[in-house]
Amino acid sequence: MIVTRAVPLLVVDGVLDPVLVPPDAAHRRFAVTINLDADYEGGCLHFPEFGEDLYRPQPGSAIVFSCGLLHEVTPVTAGCRHALLTFLW
Repeated sequence: MIVTRAVPLLVVDGVLDPVLVPPDAAHRRFAVTINLDADYEGGCLHFPEFGEDLYRPQPGSAIVFSCGLLHEVTPVTAGCRHALLTFLW
């Protein structure tokens, strides 16, 4: 499991660098992300291939999705976002 911490970042021209999947992660089939707190702004899960909908589960709730989906977390604009991540294969 991985615990992540996200804080406000500077985004230049709204451009995101592509994320490359390292060879040791290619076996991952599903990602599980559990939000640990709610005292932040931004930091929503987004699946660009499926429109503009943003997902932000309540603390303690999870989102499970295929690792093959293009996804991103929007920038945290205030506060600090903590999430617990793990992968299923």
